Order: sequence, then structure tokens, then C-alpha cells
Amino acid sequence: MYAQVSKLGLMGHNSSGKTTLARCLNALLIPESGEILIDGLITHQTENTLSIRKKVGMVFQNVDELKAIGLEVPVEFEILPILLEKGLDVTNLLNENV
Repeated sequence: MYAQVSKLGLMGHNSSGKTTLARCLNALLIPESGEILIDGLITHQTENTLSIRKKVGMVFQNVDELKAIGLEVPVEFEILPILLEKGLDVTNLLNENV
């Protein structure tokens, strides 16, 4: 159905299941029943995990979530949310790292 779509956004109310669905689609969570196929690859088969994650990306909102799955996080990604929360202009910081 979405074969021609390269990027798809998912929007919804708080606690409506967006993150849970995304985690199921990229094999971070395995459903208790049924199965999810991504381009014919079944998400609960561990040999498919890498191939699935190359097809289905996920942007984490919280740096701690990245650390929880074992990724090293550059310090600027930890500081940036704090600067934004304080209302500081981070335009120059972002441009320097691009």
C-alpha cells in the first residue's frame, strides 16, 4: 500500500500507542500474539532484526532511550535538550555540527 512512500510520520494523542507500534515495527518489541512482517521479514525472528532496522527507522525523543539499547550518545545530544528547555538559541551550535 505504501510502496512509493520513503518516509511516513505517525501522529496521535498522548498514550495512544505510537511508540509501541514503532517499537513493534522495528523489532524492539515483539507482539504477544500475531506477527508483523516488514517486506516479508517476520519481526520476531532474530535473524531478521538488522535487515528490518535498516528498513524501519525510529527517532528517539529521550537520550536515555538511546543509552538503554546500548548506543553511545555524544555529549551535545545530552546538553541540547537542556538548552532548548531554557529557551536558549542553539542555532549556531546546530550549524557547527552539520
